[in-house]
Amino acid sequence: MDLNYSEYIKSKRQQLGLNQREFAELLGLNESGERTVSGWERGEHKPSPSRWENIVSLSTSVPFRQDSENTWFKFIDLFAGIGGIRLPFQEIGGECVFSSEWDKFSKKTYAMNFGELPLGDITKIKSEQVPDHDVLLAGFPCQAFSQAGLRKGFMDTRGTLFFEIQRILSDKRPKMFLLENVKQLRGHDKGKTLSTILSILRGESASNIPLDAPISGEARESLNNKLNYCVDYRVLRANNFGVPQNRERVYLLGFDRDQFSEIDIDSVLQEIFFQLESVQLNSCLGDVSKKIGVSTRSTRFLTAFSQGIKGDEKSIKRKEMDLVLACSIAQVLIATQ
Repeated sequence: MDLNYSEYIKSKRQQLGLNQREFAELLGLNESGERTVSGWERGEHKPSPSRWENIVSLSTSVPFRQDSENTWFKFIDLFAGIGGIRLPFQEIGGECVFSSEWDKFSKKTYAMNFGELPLGDITKIKSEQVPDHDVLLAGFPCQAFSQAGLRKGFMDTRGTLFFEIQRILSDKRPKMFLLENVKQLRGHDKGKTLSTILSILRGESASNIPLDAPISGEARESLNNKLNYCVDYRVLRANNFGVPQNRERVYLLGFDRDQFSEIDIDSVLQEIFFQLESVQLNSCLGDVSKKIGVSTRSTRFLTAFSQGIKGDEKSIKRKEMDLVLACSIAQVLIATQ
């Protein structure tokens, strides 16, 4: 085998910031893919013409590679998609120490954007595999609550993925979380579903969970560990943030009362939502950022995201409001430190 094959493959993988297992998954190789990549790099064999073309086509330009040297808090990115909610938290000094996403196409885009390949199905990842962190971010699956889905809620496996978030909150106790879902979550089962979620996050009763709901054993056991988050929610509309889309989403924001005991965290939480609800704009993203106090650096970042992030146009537009919201919350979080 020509030496340039093995050197090229190893160099490309390293430029992307991936290990051999992650590179194999990025290429869509099977379970023995890590061994295959290792063989390529040692010069034992070479990829097929179509696989080689795939490798060559991979861009080594990673636009949002993380700078871990200039960070002041750690966060995790669950149900990560292509990384939209991650971006502003990384920009203002957060270090993403863990990400999870099951969709193979989203994982590939995420890797090309950040030089990191998310781990897969969160239900198969034990809490001890998740590093300690300050902030948990999660846009958990919405099909079980949305108009487009069957709206089975907790009786839909996708609907019970919230309990995996609860499990990690219980075991890791981050200072803060930001959760996102469709607005139909608010009225699902006459409001009982959201009421149950809020009760769990606040450490109250969770008696509305069906005994036959498809929840993992580890997640169900973690329900015995009461949380103590100051939490509330709002439904926010994208077009109020200068995004030409009539898109409404539920945002749940929580702070651990035990770790913010010296701060009037209830007032902080309400102030965040008051500032967000006061935004009524039909203009550009830069004006939105000025309204809610996002730094100039973050404004440039958001503009770069909306214009140049890798991913389909629909995914980009759907994430713009999330970015503005996340930046606003992160700015307030800084002020409370």
